[in-house]
Amino acid sequence: MAIVLMVLIVLEIKNRSMHLFFVFLVVCSVFVSCDRKTKSITKMYNNAVDMKEEGGVYKIIDLDRTATMTSNQYTDLVKEIRYIPLKMGSIPIGAINDIFINDKYIVLLDAQKSKSIFVYDWQGKVKCIISAKGHGRGEYLEPASVEIDAQTGFLCVKDDRRCKFLYYDMNGKFMKEEKTIASVYSMHLGERVVNQLAVGQTYDREVNFNVAFSQKDSVISKGFPYCSIQLDNIMPNKMEFNYKHELLYFPFASDTIYHILNHNNYIAKYVFKNQRSLWKYKNEKLSFDETVKKVKMQALNRVSSFHETENFIFYSVYYFDKTNNRIMNRPFLYDKVKEKSYNVMDIPKGEVKLFAPMDLLCVYKKWCVGFFNPYVLKRKMGRDYFFKDIQLASIVNSSCGESNPVLVFYKMQ
Repeated sequence: MAIVLMVLIVLEIKNRSMHLFFVFLVVCSVFVSCDRKTKSITKMYNNAVDMKEEGGVYKIIDLDRTATMTSNQYTDLVKEIRYIPLKMGSIPIGAINDIFINDKYIVLLDAQKSKSIFVYDWQGKVKCIISAKGHGRGEYLEPASVEIDAQTGFLCVKDDRRCKFLYYDMNGKFMKEEKTIASVYSMHLGERVVNQLAVGQTYDREVNFNVAFSQKDSVISKGFPYCSIQLDNIMPNKMEFNYKHELLYFPFASDTIYHILNHNNYIAKYVFKNQRSLWKYKNEKLSFDETVKKVKMQALNRVSSFHETENFIFYSVYYFDKTNNRIMNRPFLYDKVKEKSYNVMDIPKGEVKLFAPMDLLCVYKKWCVGFFNPYVLKRKMGRDYFFKDIQLASIVNSSCGESNPVLVFYKMQ
């Protein structure tokens, strides 16, 4: 039970915190610039090029037919694993709202509690912490995303409240800032920036797009118009890269995973076959509470996360669990070679070989990247489980309530 139990705990905590984080960002974003020339911004969006979907062959993932896999069978698929306890710095990590990884650094954003950016090496040692909330030079109001700029090597922080990128060197020294557009999430792709937008960020509530490409504070293209069901459901799925560094985008409640090719084009890469999909109501304007009610009353579901490795896809499904009388997120594993989805079963009490969270933060090259709170794991596992891995046992048993999260990097067969 240990692995899947903790995955569900991590899923619940992560999704609640991310939901609240995005709600806060959206509220701030919509009201931050009331004095702007809203008509000119709306006109800029209207004049921007419309992104187009290219034809192509996509893979079907059948959600209506899933097999079962024991936890031992799942852990047998893990060929290499690394636990990276994040050393304590001057500020504890309250939440992980964004992550950026390259071969040298791991950058984490805690946008909820400390409003800080943490830079670690691959051994979990703190390289620097940027905690610069304020109105002054080199300070931000609401950090929304983090990355390392490929051209300059600077750490780049998106300030959603002021529509700016702030750049710091890897020691935390402020270097420069530049204007950008309002969005809840963004990342650089060469000279352009791809943005995820909230309702109203085009400054015309009747015309809304999920995605826009920009250069500085100019919009050059937009795509994925909001469907009715998406208008009042502020739970966006953050776009991310897969193992081949392809940018994948998964619109809220949609059954389709898209590969964004460039600022003009995208293709469908995967489509979920799902008879109970919430997406059948895409043209109905439902509030968040109405959406939850439909999920409960009609036994509907939606795919809520998606991460692609070379041979496997990790995804989770948002559904109503009648036994527990609550909305749950359940992780699944899709084998791309066998073309089959698996519901990974709980393991019996006793020995735990390893801990490889199925709910991932991201995929970096061949690495699946997850995390866990060692103290929560310590309390939940109790005396019913023991860890075979000496390092894992030491990390968990020595943890306390103030311990930082532990990152888990693992490779699948």
